[in-house]
This record gives sequence, structure tokens and C-alpha cells, in this order.
Amino acid sequence: MDEIKEDNTKDYKDFIKGIRYNDELERLELSKRTFNCLVCIGDIEYISQLIEMSENDLLDILFVGKKTVEEIKEKLAKHNLRLKENK
Repeated sequence: MDEIKEDNTKDYKDFIKGIRYNDELERLELSKRTFNCLVCIGDIEYISQLIEMSENDLLDILFVGKKTVEEIKEKLAKHNLRLKENK
């Protein structure tokens, strides 16, 4: 398997446990509420958009709180992915 880039850069395109960097957000199997917050309010449709965000960026989205962020982090971790570091 190719080396995984730790900075989540856009040139990352390989499979990681069946998930592609540019797959739609639905592939993470988030709860309906979390999914709707991200897609409808946050205008986030792809995993690539999500992992370019920090926890603080997510908390700026209307109706996204700490529990939602924790769910997102857990789902990403199952696929060896993570959010950007807070600035």
C-alpha cells in the first residue's frame, strides 16, 4: 500500500479501507442529523472537503456541536482519516 500522507493533502487518492478521498460523504455512514448538518447547512458533499476542516471549522456550522464533531472524528478514524489540526 502506498504511504499515507499525514497532512491530508489534495493529491491523496488511494483507497484506505475501501474509502476514497473523493468519495461522497454518505460513505462514512454518519447519523442522519450529522449528515444533514454537513450537507445541507455546511455545503460539504465529499470526504475530501471534510478532512480539510478543523474541529473549530465544524463548530462554526449551525447546529454542529461537540457530540457531532466526536461522531465525525470516530467515523473518520475507522478509515484512518482525521480532521485538520486546529489553528
